Amino acid sequence: MRLGIAGLGLGLGLVAMLAGCGGGGPVDMSDPAGTKVASGPVAPAMCGADRMGGVIGKKVAIVQAMSLPSPARIYQAGSPITQDFNAHRLNIEFDANRVITRAYCG
Repeated sequence: MRLGIAGLGLGLGLVAMLAGCGGGGPVDMSDPAGTKVASGPVAPAMCGADRMGGVIGKKVAIVQAMSLPSPARIYQAGSPITQDFNAHRLNIEFDANRVITRAYCG
């Protein structure tokens, strides 16, 4: 019986601890304090994607030689990438022919 009560106390403590971990939505992982919460679409100016329109349709080597804002990632469509949301990260996607297909924040 004593073991059952101890187990119940441990279980309730675990539930209380996990309940405190709940948040208000996805959090920007580059924000260790967890103060930035993602909400809806992001303006292209937040990460510099608004300045990348001229590279769409060009070879990826062009942006690899450019000075890009930080953080930024350049990746091939279909490649595994992290799914964490960062409104300030510039993402540049290219296809199998190494042609840039889109630039966006996230």
